[in-house]
Amino acid sequence: MNMNITWRISSLLKHISKSRNTYGFGVHSPFLFHFTKFILNEKHRFYVFRNIEQLRSTLKNDHRTISSVDFGTGKTPVRKVSTIARTSLSSPKKLRLLYRIINAYKCKNILELGTSLGVSTAYLATPTHQLRCVSIEGNKQLASIAVDNLSILGVNNVSVIDENIDLCLDDVIGTFETLDFVFIDANHRSIPLNNYFEKCIRNINEHSVIVVDDIHWSKDMYKAWNQIQAHPAVTSTISTYHFGIVFFNTHLTKKHYHMMF
Repeated sequence: MNMNITWRISSLLKHISKSRNTYGFGVHSPFLFHFTKFILNEKHRFYVFRNIEQLRSTLKNDHRTISSVDFGTGKTPVRKVSTIARTSLSSPKKLRLLYRIINAYKCKNILELGTSLGVSTAYLATPTHQLRCVSIEGNKQLASIAVDNLSILGVNNVSVIDENIDLCLDDVIGTFETLDFVFIDANHRSIPLNNYFEKCIRNINEHSVIVVDDIHWSKDMYKAWNQIQAHPAVTSTISTYHFGIVFFNTHLTKKHYHMMF
């Protein structure tokens, strides 16, 4: 068995053993209790979910091919859109959580690192048409498809930047007065992830939330997640195994939670 897969299974079992606060019980902070009970575990389905998931279903049967450099691995793979839609996109359950966070905290300034096909972007941008969302995708073919998909959904409050994140992130962040919500789903290595995080927190506020995807992707990613948890600016975090959710609220006591949802 692949060593990375073996590690993921082991880390999942450890995560499950630590997850005792799934429904908010045992969480002493009123802020995080509310988050756990009414955002993390909320089951309400908003009307926009249906349209986005219909698009996902269509993409699963899209046999166009994409070829470009993967900035995370340096490889140049050729993949079908259908394969990306089936294997690489975050699940509906995970993306609905992002929607609920943005909706609950009335986030207005959204940054996404890693647009892919635009499905996650649609979830980030649709809680309200008044928010501004910028998404960066280094693969120009993917970025072009994402722009088309967002147009199909009628989502017109997103700017997709088709550039290497490492080269444009400073300039993009500089266009925001503040960042209310950041979703990082890009280069799955510790050094780039920590670099993205450090740059983003220069422009956050006390109520900002940063979500890091695939924190158990590898030992290296989990190392980066541990470094983020230890950062002086971070007050509390929640690990849902796949997602790492980061809070900066100075009224919170430094604590890290493991939860299943």
